[in-house]
Amino acid sequence: MAKLCQNSPDATRVNQGVLIGSGQSHILVRAEKASVRDHFSELEPCVIGDLAHSYRSAYLPMHRIAEGGKLYRTGDVVVAKQQNAEIYFHISHFFLLNVNETPQPVIIGDTYQLMWNPAGGIMHHPLSDTPYVKPFESGTCLGLKDLQREIMLFPDVNGNFAVVDPYRKTVPLPPVIVPVYPQIRDMVLVKRNNNEIWHAEVRRVLLTEKLVKGYFYIKHRNWNENKLWIRESRSSQMDNINFSSILNIATGEWQGSVWKEK
Repeated sequence: MAKLCQNSPDATRVNQGVLIGSGQSHILVRAEKASVRDHFSELEPCVIGDLAHSYRSAYLPMHRIAEGGKLYRTGDVVVAKQQNAEIYFHISHFFLLNVNETPQPVIIGDTYQLMWNPAGGIMHHPLSDTPYVKPFESGTCLGLKDLQREIMLFPDVNGNFAVVDPYRKTVPLPPVIVPVYPQIRDMVLVKRNNNEIWHAEVRRVLLTEKLVKGYFYIKHRNWNENKLWIRESRSSQMDNINFSSILNIATGEWQGSVWKEK
């Protein structure tokens, strides 16, 4: 049905979406009514009923058509449209309510805003090109038609979030990297100043400084036969390794104090 409608005069109507389930009665509080009134600010007068019906999900058949449409649920995080700009939005409620005695489906939720670095650019996660966002405003009202696509937010230790946006279609994207912090005893691949790739064992993780402390490893003299890596130096002095120089987590396993590559 969605494919039949996508290029027809019915497409706009179909893409308004459908609220799913049996609505539960909900008395709108003052803040919710104010948010709804802001959303319908072009209406004059704008009379909002006191009673709404709350739903757990909404179905938009024109989203991800190849998969049969998209079901959005309360608790989802999405990219949405607000005044022709894209925003990051956490869905708290789906409501069906009366505006000027006409039923209107709306969404109430919280917004996030992009974070900026001191140089004036968007702040990105140190291990990927993923942007950072932080909580911005609660109780924002949108329409179902404003939903664009689902995303994920990966929490940071500072209370911020990295955005994982796998369905973005406006620009070609490399494979999405879900941010992962190095853990103690990981063997990581590190890019050195001469562009060589070194192996290093992680002994400490300093998230706020965005670095790890550890020891570098070199190939065993019989590496071609045994695939073993051994400590470069027996000194107890650990090296500092910036997150930005870590390329990946090495594949292998510990065998005592040596690392066996897979």
